Amino acid sequence: MWLINTHNGLKESGLPPINVKKDYPTIYSFLSTFLPKIKKRRDQGDHWSNLRNCTYLKEIESEKMVYAETMRIHKNDTSNFPRFGYDADSLYCDKTSFIATGEHIKYLLGVLNSNLGNYLIREYVTKLDTGGFMMQKTFVEKIPIKVPTNMQEETIVNGVNQILSLKKQDPSADTSALEAEIDGLVYDLYGLTEEEVGVVEGEG
Repeated sequence: MWLINTHNGLKESGLPPINVKKDYPTIYSFLSTFLPKIKKRRDQGDHWSNLRNCTYLKEIESEKMVYAETMRIHKNDTSNFPRFGYDADSLYCDKTSFIATGEHIKYLLGVLNSNLGNYLIREYVTKLDTGGFMMQKTFVEKIPIKVPTNMQEETIVNGVNQILSLKKQDPSADTSALEAEIDGLVYDLYGLTEEEVGVVEGEG
């Protein structure tokens, strides 16, 4: 529905709802064929032709972490998992992706994209029969995230910033050394022993 902008505005900012009947008569006519059933929708706005108040627009346009609703391990590219992306350009996401906003986004990126993040996702996120992982909030929030000291967070975020900078200049840039450095920092953060690190990396 976002593709046709039938939203109910943003009341907090005085953004009015779309007048579907006036501005999109063909769409309005089509939607009308579903009356009265369509009026029972739980996500409608002040009028049945609008979606609910888009109070999350500011989150979409803020710094955020982006990830797919279903995250898969590519057949010949297991190193490219997990895939949590970063956006600071107010980009809007497709309906099959999720976003996370807050004060520690880059820290979360470092942890979740690390080797340990890979392991934790496999342990805590439900896996589909088709091989993908269901990255809905109810599963993702089960992943234990260690609360870092200021120094630990700063060090991990510094590595993430370097990777983001290099990838922005050249998407194909080799950042494996920086990624390995973050892996080590995350292992230390969680207090893993050498044996446990071996299990995480598939050596145990």
